[in-house]
This record gives sequence, structure tokens and C-alpha cells, in this order.
Amino acid sequence: MLQALRSVMMAAQVEPACASAQLFRDVSEPPAFRYVEEWRDEANLERRIRSWPFSRLLALMETASEAPVLEFYVGSEVRGLAYVAALRDGQVEGQET
Repeated sequence: MLQALRSVMMAAQVEPACASAQLFRDVSEPPAFRYVEEWRDEANLERRIRSWPFSRLLALMETASEAPVLEFYVGSEVRGLAYVAALRDGQVEGQET
């Protein structure tokens, strides 16, 4: 799992619109991980969510022993898996699939 998350992180880090991508291990709750990506704007975040590397991240999340938490901070809004599903299904207003 750790190696796969690192691979996803490195793919994000080479994207010019990615401000940062980081992977943390939670020492208080091993083997929990925290993976964080920061994007310069919402359009690039949406492009990332539709990408093949992000599909790999979602597949990794499905193999987790506990339900993972996925959150996106866009301005003052917090979005989660419902946002990802709607975006990937083309249900987010004004977006292409």
C-alpha cells in the first residue's frame, strides 16, 4: 500500500498545477496513512480527479481495511467522495467528462 501511494504521489508532484503532494504515516494509529494533494485551482483539481492516476488512488482506497476519508477543500467548502462520484460521472455542472 505504501509503495502504491508513493507512486500516486509522485505522479501528482510532477504536475505543474499541483502545489504539493504529501504522504504521512499516522504513528498513533498504525498502519494508517494520510495522503494530501494541494492544487492551485479547482479546474486542475477536477482534471486530476478524472485522471488515470486518481483512479488508481480510488482503487487503493477500496482495498483499505477501514473506510478511508477523502476530503477536498475548495475555498471554504469541504467536498468528499460524493463530489468525486458526481464529477467522474459528469454530473458536476458545467464540466465535461
